[in-house]
Amino acid sequence: MPYSRAFLSFWASREIAALGNGILFVALLAWTYNTEEKAIVVSIAMVALLLPPFLLSPLANHLVQGPRSYPVAILARIATIAALWPLLNAASAKDQWLVLAAVFAAAIPITFLRTSNRSLARSLVERERRNTAKQTLADSRLLTLIVAPAAAAVIYDMRDFSLSALPACAAVAIGALALSTLLMLLARPSHWDIDTAEKPSLAAELALLQQGMLTLWQRPLLRSMAALQLSATLLAGGLAVVQVALMIWGAFTSAENVGFVLAAQALGIAAVAVGRRFLRSELPANGAIAAGLGLISAGIFGLPVSDGLRIAVPCGFMIGLGLGLSGSTFRTFAQTLAPVGKEHAVRAALAMAMEAMAILSAILLGPLTDGLSTRYAASLLSVLAALLALYSFGAAPNPDAMQTEGEVAHTTSDTLYDVGVDVPAATPAR
Repeated sequence: MPYSRAFLSFWASREIAALGNGILFVALLAWTYNTEEKAIVVSIAMVALLLPPFLLSPLANHLVQGPRSYPVAILARIATIAALWPLLNAASAKDQWLVLAAVFAAAIPITFLRTSNRSLARSLVERERRNTAKQTLADSRLLTLIVAPAAAAVIYDMRDFSLSALPACAAVAIGALALSTLLMLLARPSHWDIDTAEKPSLAAELALLQQGMLTLWQRPLLRSMAALQLSATLLAGGLAVVQVALMIWGAFTSAENVGFVLAAQALGIAAVAVGRRFLRSELPANGAIAAGLGLISAGIFGLPVSDGLRIAVPCGFMIGLGLGLSGSTFRTFAQTLAPVGKEHAVRAALAMAMEAMAILSAILLGPLTDGLSTRYAASLLSVLAALLALYSFGAAPNPDAMQTEGEVAHTTSDTLYDVGVDVPAATPAR
């Protein structure tokens, strides 16, 4: 049975908006670094992107449920267009604070957009086809992650990698959001799933987060895995800042090269997702996490010595493999280690903690990169990844330990409705 026209319109609308946002995100990081050649400006831009979702997600989960999600999905796209409009005139370094303010303003409706997308996706698909739809949306988002940085690089090449490239990328993003809004008009659900129609109160959302935090702290295995995952999030957030400075003013400065390296990273993440789907055997948790962090360490170590695509692209692919391998294993254990009935609370609490860690990482790594130079900062992150890989052998639980704790009595399905292009942090959706 094929998908409904409403779902196909929603699917197209979602990916077109994500593609535009992804192109703008890559251009934004490059532009902010170009203005003063300082990583701290990239840090400020990252915080501007990450802070609204961190603060507003509980409110969005409370407000955007059931029938409300459809008008919110449309209004959020229109509000994002309005917030991004000033970027069309950002052609010089003096517009830096205007750009950062516009980014912060756009991140607010994007937070509600992500929540409405998840609610709509559940209501536009019959229950028996929901798992297939999840996988379809996840696959298309991985493709978007690969295409967006390459498209941004092409636009930057057309503009000679200058500050005038940001308005061009902003125009593409605004056009994509406008087309996405038109397609969303065709995606109104004919009915609403009963689960999405039950709106939790804001107090209940906050209580859920508190319950999840307490569970993470009280369960030894969960606490150990959460500490390791938060450390890896600190590493990934720092990599986002250091990598921009390294690739623009480091060993290779071509915009085309930057795009290919970022696309190679996304390709590595996609390769892990495809491999896990078709390979029946799983690596032990500590082995998978250690291998992922080891690949990240090796990839980061190779980037500062890259003299072109011959080394840089394989390094980017290795980093992507590492992010995909460690990230997918973390998600699996967040599901299987949570006590029965508290899975959603643990997932929400861990997501909020990871978003807080990503913000902290952006705040710390900007000044550190400027103080140490990009090469030293990259070396520091490489050493941190290697140490975390060694630590994970003892910290990550094995199946026998999990069974001894009595914490594996169930398996929950991971939500794949939102796979972070809108907000550039490798954190699960709450």
